[in-house]
Amino acid sequence: MRVDQSEVWDLYEVQRATRTTERKHHTRFTPYIVIRFVTTPETGGVQIPALLRGETSVPSDSELGYSRGVAAIILGNGYDDSDIQMLRKAAKDIKPMPWLQADGSKPTPPLGPEYGKALVERIKSTVKELQEKGAMDEDAAVYY
Repeated sequence: MRVDQSEVWDLYEVQRATRTTERKHHTRFTPYIVIRFVTTPETGGVQIPALLRGETSVPSDSELGYSRGVAAIILGNGYDDSDIQMLRKAAKDIKPMPWLQADGSKPTPPLGPEYGKALVERIKSTVKELQEKGAMDEDAAVYY
């Protein structure tokens, strides 16, 4: 059985996208890309602050690269309120950015490929709203 990676990503950061201005002053946002997966609050409490400080030698299982920096932290349903508080405290005052948290009150499909797709769409929609509001540099808890 093949497992869709989006099903197992509990916490991940996305890399900062750059805006490009197109003709007639239309602004288009380039997509964000995932640069890190963190599987436990303990490792996140060390790795997230290091990435926010711009450190590029953070130990990792991924080879995704950190050259453009972190734009947002996205927390999956596997992290409870105490985990999230611990992570935010570890990263306090380093770099303001949105911390996206899953909204457990919103309906989702059962676990499986459709679950991952539904969450990805909610995350994309939330990030787009934050971009349009100019809120990607604000330290805030945002539910998706």
